[in-house]
Amino acid sequence: MKTILIMEGHKNIHGHNLDNLYEKVSLKTQKEIEKKYISLGGNEKQDCLYLKARLSNSSATEEKKLPVRGVKISQVMKNNRDIFITFRYMFERGRTNKWEGFYFEFGNLNIIATSIDIIARGALNEEQRTLAGRL
Repeated sequence: MKTILIMEGHKNIHGHNLDNLYEKVSLKTQKEIEKKYISLGGNEKQDCLYLKARLSNSSATEEKKLPVRGVKISQVMKNNRDIFITFRYMFERGRTNKWEGFYFEFGNLNIIATSIDIIARGALNEEQRTLAGRL
């Protein structure tokens, strides 16, 4: 997604929050991503994973409420907004002696990632053709 933002002229793109990044993408590109997402089956609920993990010997004391599932890109992005941070730092969070819930809508999120990849590659190819035409 950051590749698309850079190609659209955004500067100083920071963070890993998926829904914040997606909101910065132009509406035209969002529509292209959504069209590709639907064509790849994203408008149907795909597999979901909910993990509870802990790196200690204490007993389970907390339950996290599951987010409301949806198939729209905005809902999947919201539900999985911090997935990069969650999985990157899972080992650190697990040392709190608390059970941590990790929610991951991998089916729909994978289709979103594939859609973004296809749109970004298409834009890069178009940019390369434009540059080649100028030579």
